[in-house]
Amino acid sequence: MDGQFGPGILPGIVPFAPIPPFLHDVKLTEAQQDKVFAILYASIPPLREQEKLARKSGDAIHELVDSSTYDEGKLKSLAESNVHAMAELMILQARTTHQILALLTPEQHKQIDAAKAKFDRHTLRAQIEEINSKFDAPAATGDK
Repeated sequence: MDGQFGPGILPGIVPFAPIPPFLHDVKLTEAQQDKVFAILYASIPPLREQEKLARKSGDAIHELVDSSTYDEGKLKSLAESNVHAMAELMILQARTTHQILALLTPEQHKQIDAAKAKFDRHTLRAQIEEINSKFDAPAATGDK
């Protein structure tokens, strides 16, 4: 979709609500674009709220740790708030992704699967090459 609307942006979607990366190379119909827009637009307020809660509790944890008064109970409460906000973010993101994937045709799913496989192969290949390069490098032992 990069060529169609710019890098990862659907028409009318503000920059803080980019199209998910898995859709970048999938050509959506206008109806699908409208539905993706609606899903992403509806997800923004709850995602923003959970992000604010996670950030505030994380900041408060750092402040508490750095302060001269350490309170284990308060730390535990803040940590639980942070974990809850992060879990809610994961759930919201998963729900949004699931809703978008449900809009796609079987052919579009195949396109996504092929892109994922290509990415996984590339990533795996790069990791294997990095590991192999460490074993293939001549040891600097000073022996001749």
